[in-house]
Amino acid sequence: AEEKKANEDIYGDAASSAHHAHAGNRFLAVVHRLAASRSTSARVTACSLGPVLWAHLDFPHQLQLRGVITRALHDVEVIVRKSTATVLHEIAELVFDSRSVPWLVLMCERAMTDPEPQLRAAAMTLTWHLAEHLPNAFLGDASKGSRALRRLPPRSDPTFAEVYLLQCKLLPVATRLAEDRAPAVRLAVAAQCDRLCNALGDHWFNIIIDLLQALLGDTDERVRGEAMLCMPRLVDSVLSGTLSSSNPSASTNVLDSLLPLAIKLLKDPSTNVRVSLATACGELLTLLVGLTSQEEIFQPPPSPGGSGSVESSSDSDLLSGLRQHKRHIDETLIPLVQRLLHDTDPEVTSAALRAVTNASRGNVREISTKRSFGRSHSVDMD
Repeated sequence: AEEKKANEDIYGDAASSAHHAHAGNRFLAVVHRLAASRSTSARVTACSLGPVLWAHLDFPHQLQLRGVITRALHDVEVIVRKSTATVLHEIAELVFDSRSVPWLVLMCERAMTDPEPQLRAAAMTLTWHLAEHLPNAFLGDASKGSRALRRLPPRSDPTFAEVYLLQCKLLPVATRLAEDRAPAVRLAVAAQCDRLCNALGDHWFNIIIDLLQALLGDTDERVRGEAMLCMPRLVDSVLSGTLSSSNPSASTNVLDSLLPLAIKLLKDPSTNVRVSLATACGELLTLLVGLTSQEEIFQPPPSPGGSGSVESSSDSDLLSGLRQHKRHIDETLIPLVQRLLHDTDPEVTSAALRAVTNASRGNVREISTKRSFGRSHSVDMD
């Protein structure tokens, strides 16, 4: 009777919760046996069972599972460590207990220092993935699953400090990987700067822009090319993030920061880099032309008296930003594409021609729709 009462105190409903706890113990025993095996495939299997069991275990049993995963990330076999990195991605989407956050951050930092370059490259993916999902742990609500994504909350929110400290721990991982000695690791960072930007939010835009600036000047041509291809996606992320930001000028700051570096790559000795430059210019033209075509959405409405118009400070900033985008189109992007059309390499001229064709078709990105929705939504709220 005392044992039953204790189970009720710990697990709540004795019938269902105790059953799950018992089942969890059985499976954990199997996991421990597999993890202790000399067989590489058995150790991979032990680690792969982590996401399957995680949601069915209480915190003490999750601690045992965490021990298995931690050992797997230190395994002598690279394939076991790679499988563990994948498992950590999946577990990040299942964590709704803030007590597990420091452990996941520690695992990310461990992957960052792995002797295998592929594992260090995987640490970049894990970094933005954790930044995207771990704030849910402070909500304490698993009802929406991984869809309940959350960025940095307002300073008035009680969880602001926790989420901010989490981001402060994850961002240095990305900056250190951007300086990694292996080009493959820096390549992974260059390819995913936009994902990191989306995950961390507008509070960290300037740091991530600086990160991409450094990668655009990398000594490896593959890294420079990948960073250039990432540039339009990063600009798109910044523009999208400034919809609800108190600093709309960030949308023009990103272009002012990155376009001068793009101009320098016109003389890059690598054909692949110049091809990437042509492709990126086409995507930026498509994005910015689509934005400037939406300028009438942000024109101030007429005043109630019929004389003049009422223009809010936010609308004024947005209109000023759109005019800056027009300036970038006319003064930078179009001349860039024109020079690429006269490149000595046919691959570059072909890429530039495709860029002009795609931009002229008016393939406007979803950001214009987001801005239209954001404006109509704010009107409805008023």
